[in-house]
Amino acid sequence: MSAQALQCRGLIKVTKRRGYWNAELTDEGRQYLADIGIGPRDHDAEAPEAPGDLATRRPQTTPKTRTNYTDQLLEELTANNNRLVKANESGPHAVNWASRISAARQSGKIPHSQELRGKQTYSGYEIKLVDIPAWRLTEITPSTCPRDLPSLIQWSWPSKSAPRAWG
Repeated sequence: MSAQALQCRGLIKVTKRRGYWNAELTDEGRQYLADIGIGPRDHDAEAPEAPGDLATRRPQTTPKTRTNYTDQLLEELTANNNRLVKANESGPHAVNWASRISAARQSGKIPHSQELRGKQTYSGYEIKLVDIPAWRLTEITPSTCPRDLPSLIQWSWPSKSAPRAWG
């Protein structure tokens, strides 16, 4: 009989916490065992352990290093001179390259001096990792404005009564 069947009959209570299952007898379960002639085990005595107690332990595995789509894409780009052309695919399992490029941009793994570009071409989806021009990376220093700038702008602006050069 399964643990779920025993729990539905109110004979045990089954819980799961952090991957470990636990089953405890309820008062009704103890009464049922007493009625059929099976005496309860002495709760003060230690329960016999299985060799290595394998039934209750989780198997210890070494954590695998998982590479995500961004890491895979950046590795492919560096291996192919920062340019890829992915074949056009259709169907439910087709890769959405625009979405992957967007995720890669948001991941923060693209170097600060480069940007990821992608576009649909006749030959497929082209993905490039290009260097950002230096003028886009320079920080602009703010300059001060002369106090009389508003009056200079008003002075140079044509008035309504001035004749227009165009018609």
